Amino acid sequence: MRVVITGASGQLGQAFQKAFAPEHEVIALSHADIDLARPECVEQLVATGAELVLHPAAYTNVDGCAREPDRAYRVNGLGTRYVALACRRLDAALVYVSTNEVFDGTAREPYREYDRPAPINPYGWSKWVGEQAVRELVPRHHLVGVGGWSAARGNSLRPL
Repeated sequence: MRVVITGASGQLGQAFQKAFAPEHEVIALSHADIDLARPECVEQLVATGAELVLHPAAYTNVDGCAREPDRAYRVNGLGTRYVALACRRLDAALVYVSTNEVFDGTAREPYREYDRPAPINPYGWSKWVGEQAVRELVPRHHLVGVGGWSAARGNSLRPL
């Protein structure tokens, strides 16, 4: 299977490459290879012929997103919409890595798939916009909401 991984130079992108490379044809794309905030990336992604797209690429600096909400929207919202448009054209499945920040954190129980989002910062809003695009455009998709992780290179997101 031909698998495209966005955010290939990030921690999760590298982990995806390691996991998928032994059994699949992996096309690893970092920001140096493709600017997901530009509409031209749709054609670049379509040209890969992907059957599956793993999309962890994002502007994940929560404080940076608060300072630059337009950039957060372009990268996380519109960028994910462009990825979803490419997947739709390819009839490719899409796994979108989102965040717990689409919720306000006030629930007493663990969040479920159909709980109402309530982002409280630009990062959460931008990722929620991306989720909406994926739901709207890609029939075969999975949304993965993460709250933080660690890897060999250290913490990527702030801890829960």
